[in-house]
Formats: sequence, structure tokens, C-alpha cells
Amino acid sequence: MEYIKCPTHESSQSGFNIMKFMREIIKNPNMLTRDDEPFPQSTYEQDEIDEVRLEWVQTVNEALP
Repeated sequence: MEYIKCPTHESSQSGFNIMKFMREIIKNPNMLTRDDEPFPQSTYEQDEIDEVRLEWVQTVNEALP
């Protein structure tokens, strides 16, 4: 079994980190098959986390009656 390190953020918003990482994998599935570092970015900036948070809120708002 091989473990892939997900980029982190200094806050405790790990769910948003994982959501951001999942989006990156979906956009570029080949990133996990490369020989080099699959995801060279080791941290996410606050604006990247905020972007995922905003997208999540908009999606939930659209799903509500």
C-alpha cells in the first residue's frame, strides 16, 4: 500500500484540504501515476481553502428548497 500525502493548511480545516486535494486529482488523474512527487505543493494558502469553502456553501444553498 502506498500513502499519498495531501497538502495541509496550518488551521484545522482538514476537510476542506481533502476536498481541494480531491478536486486536483479529478482535474488531473495522471498526477497519481507520475514517478516524481505527485503533488509538489505541500500546503494550501487560505484563499485556496476559502475558494473550496465558498463552492461548498453555494452547492448546499442550491440543493436546499
